[in-house]
Amino acid sequence: MNRHLMTLMITVFLLSLSVYAETASAHTAYIDPGTTSVVFGAVGYVIAGAAALFAIIFHPVKVLFRRIFKKDADETADAQSPGSPADDLK
Repeated sequence: MNRHLMTLMITVFLLSLSVYAETASAHTAYIDPGTTSVVFGAVGYVIAGAAALFAIIFHPVKVLFRRIFKKDADETADAQSPGSPADDLK
């Protein structure tokens, strides 16, 4: 490539980069009034998604603990009730 052409390309690139940097900072500094509602809406969706993820992940854990620590229905019924008066008549 020609040396002058390469120098021209680098100069144009750096000039366009500096123009972009100057104009981009002015445009990104503006916050639209509707931005707040979008941010609050996004926060609401994040909270709802986290709650759903928590429920989906920890439901199997809850079921597992219930299976491990559940008492037999027959054992608890015998231990809690001394017997009905009808049992004495038999």
